[in-house]
Amino acid sequence: MTNSEYIQLATLAVVIVYTFVTYRLLAAQSRQGFENKFFQLLNLHHEIVGAIERYVGQLPVRGRRNFSTFYDEFVSNFQTEYNKNPSADPLQIIQGGYKHFFENRQPDIGHYFRNLYHIIKYVHESKESDKDFYAHLVRAQLSSSELLLLFYNCLGTKGNEKFKPLAERYSLLENMPENKLASDTLKLSDHRKLYDPKAFSKD
Repeated sequence: MTNSEYIQLATLAVVIVYTFVTYRLLAAQSRQGFENKFFQLLNLHHEIVGAIERYVGQLPVRGRRNFSTFYDEFVSNFQTEYNKNPSADPLQIIQGGYKHFFENRQPDIGHYFRNLYHIIKYVHESKESDKDFYAHLVRAQLSSSELLLLFYNCLGTKGNEKFKPLAERYSLLENMPENKLASDTLKLSDHRKLYDPKAFSKD
């Protein structure tokens, strides 16, 4: 092999190493940028939850504790809608009940669900290889009552098209107490059937 050939091989090796190192640096920078925004969104989620406030008499109830009351209110709205026409399609009854509930509680939970959807959408549309890890990190922040309300939010007329597929894809409802669903409480047809089983997957 001539000196010229050795030089060509050495140059090629340098180019390959440089390309590899550059790729690794760019990948690291990309992940850092993704994680910075992800945790900013997650912090915003906690701020939104903390800012939720309602009054019981003169006493304020703040933050996550409100979601159990919100969920009870939805179940009451659902039952009212069901009593109007028990033979109607279950999804139609759910959407009617959720519509009335949301109209009353939109100032409290509208921003909450928009931001939660935005976080999961951001993860889904990212180029990260371990999207499930980040989606499950979000899931771990949600209380039982939040998960129950998320279940029905995703069946509402707005959530059914965009948020529900993401909830199924990332098993966001895995830790939800399924025996607290309105269908279980009121002894009706199982509302879980309206979801792909993946939404509750333990895998």
